[in-house]
Amino acid sequence: MSLDSGDHNSNKLRFYSTLKSSFSREPYFDLVQSRNQRSFLTRLRCSAHRLEIEKLRYSKPAIPPSSRTCGFCKSGQIGDEIH
Repeated sequence: MSLDSGDHNSNKLRFYSTLKSSFSREPYFDLVQSRNQRSFLTRLRCSAHRLEIEKLRYSKPAIPPSSRTCGFCKSGQIGDEIH
């Protein structure tokens, strides 16, 4: 199953589709021994985290992705998974 179909820029798959091109089990499930670390990596990969890019997606009124800046470093950069 390919993840390249459709526009993923505006939904939860925007980051995940940059990491994956096919549906398969990831090696980190076996390599990372800590359940907490595996859980964190999984949440990060599927955008189930509390970074601004995801958290501000649900604000009223909706804040565009280009305005969801990092709340930790105050650099003005978009607070996404890559930052």
